[in-house]
Amino acid sequence: MNNQREKNWNLRYLNSDTPWEDSKPKYGLKDIFSRYCQRGTRVLEIGCGLGTNAHFLAKLGYNVSAIDISQKAIELASNKFVHKNLEFLCQDFSNAEFKRKFDVVFDKGCMHSYTQQESYNKFAESVSRVLTEDGVWINISGNADNPDNLEKRRLDEYPRMSLTAIALAIEPFFEIQEIKNTRYGEEVNFMAWTGVFKKRNFFLPVNQELNQFMAAKKQNFKILFLGPEEMPLINWLRKQGNNVIQTTDKISVGFLQQENFDFLISYGYRHIIKKTVLDKFPSRAINLHISYLPFNRGADPNFWSFIENSPKGVTIHYLDEGVDTGDIIVQKKVNFDSDGETLATTYQKLHQEIQILFKNNWLDIKKGTCNRFKQASGGSEHKIKDRQKLEFLLENGWNTPVKILQEFSNQ
Repeated sequence: MNNQREKNWNLRYLNSDTPWEDSKPKYGLKDIFSRYCQRGTRVLEIGCGLGTNAHFLAKLGYNVSAIDISQKAIELASNKFVHKNLEFLCQDFSNAEFKRKFDVVFDKGCMHSYTQQESYNKFAESVSRVLTEDGVWINISGNADNPDNLEKRRLDEYPRMSLTAIALAIEPFFEIQEIKNTRYGEEVNFMAWTGVFKKRNFFLPVNQELNQFMAAKKQNFKILFLGPEEMPLINWLRKQGNNVIQTTDKISVGFLQQENFDFLISYGYRHIIKKTVLDKFPSRAINLHISYLPFNRGADPNFWSFIENSPKGVTIHYLDEGVDTGDIIVQKKVNFDSDGETLATTYQKLHQEIQILFKNNWLDIKKGTCNRFKQASGGSEHKIKDRQKLEFLLENGWNTPVKILQEFSNQ
């Protein structure tokens, strides 16, 4: 634990800047404990804050050790609550040592405060290490899969986890007994997951293959779809059981940390995606581009394919920092009969082809078993302004016959 982190938590409790705190015990906590834990058992609460839930459990007859990283929080809790079954300790769970193991671990809002899947996994493993055999972990985390208003979620700053992220962290060390969509608290009122997990007798191996298998079998992927809302693929993905959040806005890292998306799909998106955003989606961010890469990267690929007489087609590729320069997953050449074709009709056919290509390859893409190869050298790239000097060719706009462009190209 670094001192700055400790200082920040202490300062927030000193200034009463603790919007996550409820003055009442978590609703339903008594029922959950009565179904999974006998009174008198040893309970560890991680991140107890002002101690409301810890004191409530102690009064129910559980022997509670409540820890928090903030010394100020522990001082406030100790002054407010005193009970023979309760002790408050200032400890950072990430490096805490305990003389005895616990029958139950309770955490409300600790695991979800991390932002990376690897951190979730390590937290779950640490919880398993402090539990007795057949011990139980009761966890409450913000729900990133809930139907709350998207703008509200951007503004409220409460951390959230997707069900997929929870499962990936939990499954190697615990058997999921139940997980429900609930409210986070009485006064702090947003959607949350309440889960009960029983410690496994043996730990499953934590490796890339396991994560790929578990992620692939989950039908409720949470997907960030960057592109126009009228794209038919959005509804298709939803019918496959995925939770799809669509936007055309620029994306910030802060927004991603709140939402915990499993996958990013860019299709018709007009903004450059920053590396800090892409770093959140290792091998899980793809783009659908209506050109046969490496030809016609960037803007107006269909237009330039006729002007430059370059190969025509569609490509699905991984995103990187460049403009349509990432590794190719799959692509297909598309040929046109120039007689009777316009820019509009060829554009429509390219979109039909890329959507078919995506549907045929989506399972392998999300499993991580798809092909991946570097783009060939050469090719071309165009910006929006590049087309302006040739606007005179588009007398009928996008209904201009492609033959006119080809004739210009042959001059």
